[in-house]
Amino acid sequence: MFVGQRAAEGFAISLWDKAESAEAYNRGTYPQVEKILATVVEGAPQVETYDVACSTFHKIAAAVAV
Repeated sequence: MFVGQRAAEGFAISLWDKAESAEAYNRGTYPQVEKILATVVEGAPQVETYDVACSTFHKIAAAVAV
């Protein structure tokens, strides 16, 4: 989670390997997270979905395996 200097705004990023995993999180876990956030966040959090266009994550995993 990232929070601005005045703590008025923040955002979090979740990366998923499969759309099905993200959908399962949204159905099962996210509602619980939203309830916890309700105690410290005004209003409903905005959820946006993006596709990863370029990643070097596979290079990190390969380096660790060596």
